[in-house]
Amino acid sequence: VGLGETYRAVSLENLHRNAEALLSMPLNSLQLSHLPFPLDREYDGFESAVYDIVGQRLKVPVYQLLGGKCRRRVAVSMWTGRRTPADAGRKAFEGQQMGFDTIKFKCSDEDDVRAWAQEIHSQCGPSMKMIFDPNQRWGDYQNAKEIMQSLEGFNVLAIEDPIDRKQLDQYKRLRGVGGLKVAVHVSLPYCVHGQDAADTLEALALDAGDIYNFNGPMAAFVRLAEMTHLAGKPCWHGSEVDLGILEASYVHAAAAAEGCTIPSDIFGRLVREHDLLVKPLDIANGLVRVPDGNGLGVQLDPKALEQYRVGHDIQLAT
Repeated sequence: VGLGETYRAVSLENLHRNAEALLSMPLNSLQLSHLPFPLDREYDGFESAVYDIVGQRLKVPVYQLLGGKCRRRVAVSMWTGRRTPADAGRKAFEGQQMGFDTIKFKCSDEDDVRAWAQEIHSQCGPSMKMIFDPNQRWGDYQNAKEIMQSLEGFNVLAIEDPIDRKQLDQYKRLRGVGGLKVAVHVSLPYCVHGQDAADTLEALALDAGDIYNFNGPMAAFVRLAEMTHLAGKPCWHGSEVDLGILEASYVHAAAAAEGCTIPSDIFGRLVREHDLLVKPLDIANGLVRVPDGNGLGVQLDPKALEQYRVGHDIQLAT
């Protein structure tokens, strides 16, 4: 039995397609890094299940199947959505009290991120690092430049995807504005919105980013992280605010990627009542311990599964 978890908003048709593709294939015939179905939003849930099964069969953790771990603990950040300045300071202080030294925010050009930064500085002091992620919503180069200049002097770790990705050639011009670094997010689950692993090559060719944020299948994450590491660019592991099984796969992938040194978006029960695991991931002082059990090294909690169930079991293949 292997545990898998998909992202939200997946296609039932594609889930059936993937299950049927695996049904008649012996484990030892699979190319683990390229499973026999498209790299889309439905891929990751099956990948995590397959790696979990193979790891249990071979009696090794998943990170060993990805090349071995580079670290025993993976750096993670506090995370929150858009806030008022007072709430931004409060959430940052909450994170600092729990041992986090970095907090990531979603934002838009309607938010006074300088006021957020000032409040965080007032409540947490200068050591609390900030990542601001406008999701491309800071308009054009000039508008983003002005916002970044307003943040000069604050402990901002990165500005992620400040403007439209169609203006990727402008990202390089934004690097260093206000003394800040620019991060480029390549999200393979966003294939439905046109993102692709090759976007990394384009960004590297344009020297568009100081840092990269990747999320997607474990094997693909490690490949992309190795690519940017060779270019001297660190990365972190992104997420879609997921549950425990998928987050466990993130930890294994981040542990196996040498260049994954920026705090990742893995925050488990910080924003949810439950992650559906018997024992949650061990997150303390801004670090998550890499599970050392066979496979993913986590167990599904059947009581929680029943408590939070909103539908019925679906049989995907027979």
